[in-house]
Amino acid sequence: LRSYLLHLRCGGGSVALSTSNQYNSACKFLLQTVLGQTLDSRQVPNAKARHKQQRPFLVSELVFFFSLITDIRDFAFFLTLYGCGLRTSELRRLRCPDISTDRVTGRHYLEVRCGKGGKGRRVDLPPACYDALRRYWRAYRPENPGNWMFPAKDPKDAVGPCFFTTRFNDIREHDTCFADLHQHSLRHTFSTNMMQHCPNGILRLKMLLGHASLASTEIYIGLAELYGEDNRKSPSEICGMLYDAYLERNGRPSR
Repeated sequence: LRSYLLHLRCGGGSVALSTSNQYNSACKFLLQTVLGQTLDSRQVPNAKARHKQQRPFLVSELVFFFSLITDIRDFAFFLTLYGCGLRTSELRRLRCPDISTDRVTGRHYLEVRCGKGGKGRRVDLPPACYDALRRYWRAYRPENPGNWMFPAKDPKDAVGPCFFTTRFNDIREHDTCFADLHQHSLRHTFSTNMMQHCPNGILRLKMLLGHASLASTEIYIGLAELYGEDNRKSPSEICGMLYDAYLERNGRPSR
């Protein structure tokens, strides 16, 4: 409450909208729940966030971005982030047993156990992402008691949120075309490429992304039209192309 009053005294606008809403909710809780006072919530509404139009990578930008990555750990992380359309937090906390292979079809799957809102889901793991993760594991040997795919220095926990953010920013600094892109843009790119490849697959995309509402998924219909470059390849096919290029750059034969 003291922080919120200080915020008001400073004239507002000195903190993010989410922080202001957090102060607002704390004050409501104090007045209604703790002090038992009657409060009309319509008189103290939360500030509405201004949603910025998302921009995905173009396929040409995606190829250029991955061409700048030399470390197999970074490559495997960002390729899987794109190829599965994951949130960064979901991939950071991936455990080795969460990767499975269907013995009949040979297809690989990834179990997301720490999705948004604590929800889990099962997504396809492209063959290129599977091979890249195996190559990373052989190179780094990150055995740890928690079975984390990407362990922290303390092997009991997964890598922290800042590690790959720093790695992404280091790669992004190579060219100004990446200035308005970030790690989450890889998830937007996956969704946009899925809609370009399969325009009628909105329900499947909703399931793969783990969205609670179809309205959250529908924005990618507009993105697929807005960034309607000549792309008919699926994210899995694009991952294969990116991985083959990585192997050739590093003096190894393609798969």
